Amino acid sequence: MGWQVLHLSQQARLSLKQGQCAVELAAGDTISIPLDNLSVVILESLQITLSSALLQKLASNGIGVFVCNETHTPTGVLLPFMQHFSVAKMAFQQISWSLPFRNRVWQQIVKNKIRGQGAVLRKIGFAEQAEKLKLLSTYVQSADSTNREGQAAALYWRALYGPDFTRDDPSSLNAALNYGYAILRGIIARDIAAIGFIPCFGLHHNNQLNAFNLADDLIEPFRPLVDNLVYQLHQSNCLPEELTPDVKAELLSILTWDLSYNHQQKNLLTITLDVCRSLATAVEAKDPKRFLPFTYG
Repeated sequence: MGWQVLHLSQQARLSLKQGQCAVELAAGDTISIPLDNLSVVILESLQITLSSALLQKLASNGIGVFVCNETHTPTGVLLPFMQHFSVAKMAFQQISWSLPFRNRVWQQIVKNKIRGQGAVLRKIGFAEQAEKLKLLSTYVQSADSTNREGQAAALYWRALYGPDFTRDDPSSLNAALNYGYAILRGIIARDIAAIGFIPCFGLHHNNQLNAFNLADDLIEPFRPLVDNLVYQLHQSNCLPEELTPDVKAELLSILTWDLSYNHQQKNLLTITLDVCRSLATAVEAKDPKRFLPFTYG
């Protein structure tokens, strides 16, 4: 798997030349990047054109291609199609997983998300609230039937930004959170498709208008990664009204972080794929305990 993130925020033309991604900038300079090095391409400018030959190679190499709207927010992603050798088998297993299986996997996801939120609070000095979240995570039941996730969120966001903060505010703070979440969501959607799952069929999320329900399930324990970074930027007064290229680059740097997962240090791009693989193992074994969600901290 590649490790480079290509982020383009200016006019450019991308094409395939001698098996590489050739980036011709408006100033006339051309940069060539081996496809084996690329993991993600983010097309932020609306003045970028791509050749179909390059698009085909990007998809064949499992490289996620994000497109952004007028506000420079990711709105779509090109996913690899049928890369897994047994995609039909995985899809049939996915749509036939039992309700108890889904409920138990969702329980693990919520537990790890709350633990990660507690780790964020502990890192920034809110030890008392962090302990409350740690304790709350132990009470999560199958399917999170008692809504510990919602209880944790109320405590978590209040500790971070005060009682008046809501995730619906049109602020630079929420814009930064949404940008980071959108990138992670697209990466996980890419990995889901690469494993052979169908992204629209989720474990807990089941919105019929959402093409990425499963990605929205698996992203939950990864959110604290973005939360912690955005909090640090906010505390350093580094979040202007509109997200700058420097802030976006900082958020994208998450993809290259080395983190602990399953008792090993791994790159985040490797971890998201490993999480999806563990879900596939759990599905095939019909054993939710084989699923290994990520935990931040």
